[in-house]
Amino acid sequence: MKSGIIPVKTHDEFRQFYAFTLVDLLKPIEAVRKKTVARLSMVVLILFGVTAAVFLLASRFGWDEKVHIGAVVVFSLFAGLALYFFPEKYVEGFKSTVIPSIIGFVNENLTYSPDRCIPRSTFMESRIFRKKPDNYSGEDLVYGKIGATSIRFSEIDASYEKRHTRSLPGISCRPA
Repeated sequence: MKSGIIPVKTHDEFRQFYAFTLVDLLKPIEAVRKKTVARLSMVVLILFGVTAAVFLLASRFGWDEKVHIGAVVVFSLFAGLALYFFPEKYVEGFKSTVIPSIIGFVNENLTYSPDRCIPRSTFMESRIFRKKPDNYSGEDLVYGKIGATSIRFSEIDASYEKRHTRSLPGISCRPA
C-alpha cells in the first residue's frame, strides 16, 4: 500500500463479509424481530378489537361521543407504548453485534460505542448550530483513526426552543 492511501473495501469484499460473517450474526436477531412483529400484531389486534367493541357498545346504548374519543385515545396510547417498548430487544441485539462488526469490517481502527455521542462542546465548536441548544442528546458514536486522520461521528439530536417575550403598555408577558 502506498503511503497516504486509505484502502477502501470493494462491493465483492462486502458480499463475502455478509455471506460469511453477517448472516450468522443476523439469524438470532431475525428470530427476535419476527417474535416482536408477532407480539406487536397481537397487541394491535386486541386493542383494535376492544376499541371496536367500545364503539359498538357506545352506538348501541347511545353513549356520548366522549366515549368514542376516549376509546381512540386509549387505543393510540397503548399502541404507541407497544411500538416504543417491544422493539427494544431487537435494536439492542443489532447494536451489540451487527453494527460493531460492520464498523470493524470497514476499518479495524474504528470503534463503535452505541450509548455515546459527540460531546456538546465539540458539537458547538463545529458551528453547525450557532445557538446553544436547549436539548442535546445522541448515540452511536464511531471514533478512531483512518491513516493519519482522527475521526469521530455520531447521531445527534439538538434543538432549541424559540421563546417570545412581548411587552404592551402597562402589561409584561414573559415565558414561564
